[in-house]
Amino acid sequence: MTIRTDIRAALAARVKAAVPELLDAIPGRPVAVSAEDLPLAFCYFLEGGKGEHSLDMEGERAQLMVSLYVAETNQADADLDALADQLAALPGDDLDGLLLAGLEPAGWQYGVDELGTGLASLTLNFNATWSDN
Repeated sequence: MTIRTDIRAALAARVKAAVPELLDAIPGRPVAVSAEDLPLAFCYFLEGGKGEHSLDMEGERAQLMVSLYVAETNQADADLDALADQLAALPGDDLDGLLLAGLEPAGWQYGVDELGTGLASLTLNFNATWSDN
């Protein structure tokens, strides 16, 4: 396993423990989701920029995402907010020493269901600095 795999797995375990009503917290990027899988979370790294994916050297920074999914209803934003509120302990968590410093909140955004999937999402963003422990 790579350090990225370990970090994603540790974050997913924290999310699942903090939000027991989630059916699962998957340590990877969002994939096809069906209504019977909800509510669901995905824990993954932002990809694409230099240093955001590699984590080759201790001290490199990357952005970690936690995407929460629920069924799209008139109540979806409130449902997502209630799930996100349960993750209030994540900022400052160093994932058992996998990070040099605790997770730093870096923003959030609601997803737009442009494809008519019937899913609503909220993604929480965290900055993380890798440790070689």
